[in-house]
Amino acid sequence: MHDKVDVKLGNRSYSIHIGTDLLKSAGDFILPLLRRKKVAIITDSNIAALHLNDLKQSLLSYDIDISVLTLPPGERTKSWEYIEKTVEWLLAEHIERDDVIIAFGGGVIGDLVGFAASILRRGVRFVQIPTSLLAQVDSSVGGKTGINSLNGKNLIGAFNQPQMVLIDINLLDTLSARDFLAGYGEVMKYGLLGDCDFFEWLEDNALDMAKGNTEKRIYAVKRSCEMKADIVSQDEQEKGQRALLNLGHTFCHALETATGLSDRLLHGEGVGIGCALAFETSMRLGLCPQETPSRVRAHLTKMGMKVSLSDIPGNLPNSEELIKLMKQDKKAVDGKIAFIMAKEIGNAFILPDIDLDIVKNVLNDESKGVYQGKIFVKNIAQKTDAYQLSRALLLNDDVEFNAKPELEIYADDVKCSHGSTSGSVNEDSIYYLMTRGITRKEAVKLLTKAFLYEILDFIADPKIKKLIEKNLDRQIYGH
Repeated sequence: MHDKVDVKLGNRSYSIHIGTDLLKSAGDFILPLLRRKKVAIITDSNIAALHLNDLKQSLLSYDIDISVLTLPPGERTKSWEYIEKTVEWLLAEHIERDDVIIAFGGGVIGDLVGFAASILRRGVRFVQIPTSLLAQVDSSVGGKTGINSLNGKNLIGAFNQPQMVLIDINLLDTLSARDFLAGYGEVMKYGLLGDCDFFEWLEDNALDMAKGNTEKRIYAVKRSCEMKADIVSQDEQEKGQRALLNLGHTFCHALETATGLSDRLLHGEGVGIGCALAFETSMRLGLCPQETPSRVRAHLTKMGMKVSLSDIPGNLPNSEELIKLMKQDKKAVDGKIAFIMAKEIGNAFILPDIDLDIVKNVLNDESKGVYQGKIFVKNIAQKTDAYQLSRALLLNDDVEFNAKPELEIYADDVKCSHGSTSGSVNEDSIYYLMTRGITRKEAVKLLTKAFLYEILDFIADPKIKKLIEKNLDRQIYGH
């Protein structure tokens, strides 16, 4: 048994098959597509070592003639050099229009092979067998293919729909933790752009996915594919609604180009950072509630993902240079950058023109590691006395502030779970306190004390309660 999602595009419609152990039965799915028993497989050296034999054995069981081209792994393979090598190899192998090319790999292989198939003999059919989470939920679906340019990412390519997408969830088991989480950036994106319920499900279940829960992985991949298939079916060539799938990508592609398309920043990591930046920008434009960017960053932090520019190793260009890179974005019209902004989680929209000074300020603040604005956090169980807790957080031995009435700090600034003695300090609260001149170390200490103070009334065990009270500096709260 497996799940199936259909991409409805008239006579170019195709199915996405999702399940476990599908690679070992790949021949069952591919044989009906063949007009002669010949296929060309294009993969990378990492995937070839791990999974190529299973795919070959399944095809050979149907006496299918197989040719294999193995390319280097990594984003830099999406280049003129390797598109030329791929096309010339396919011609040398006498691959004809009615044959099938199999893209067997992650997003790089899928993009490159799909583009090669579109230009070879003016169009040869191809099948996607994505091996990474990112490719399974995003790049293998929808027909976007292409290579990178010296001027930016994915600037050369074509729309070319596959004949079929075959997703074997078991292939995710061989991904590194970093690669899995990079792919998760695209999964999260779907909830953020159009399905708040899905994002809430991810908040509760994504850690289990990362730990290997197969059922939850299948659900997340299927839901992601359903959302993308629905959008692509309505707007195949990104004339309108499909642009929503680029949430976070305008920032992401600029950052990828700035880091030389290297391992300093994987695509999905850039998507995660880009989504956080998009929601922060939306908030500063007055488009979404003030607590929403904090919620996005909190989820990224919970998943152990990159959250901000400061998480990218090495130096980055300044904000003006990053904006220049953004102007190479494929969605730019008349030199204006169209950004995907959000009114709330699950409600993204296209903003055709934007105040670039706001974007510049967001990037500058990101590079400094600070955020501006009041602090509001989701899941507020009980509002504290704003003035009193403000004093608690803004007064210490080294720096003295007058508590400001407009500064509202809630219990969940420290992400405490009432009835529990554990919690984590909200990064957004730390950054805000840093804008007030408090060091990061002191901000963490004060917020931790605030957390302990908040949960005292919810602890039943008198020994634990006494231990906490003993270690609290109660005077800082004016008691």
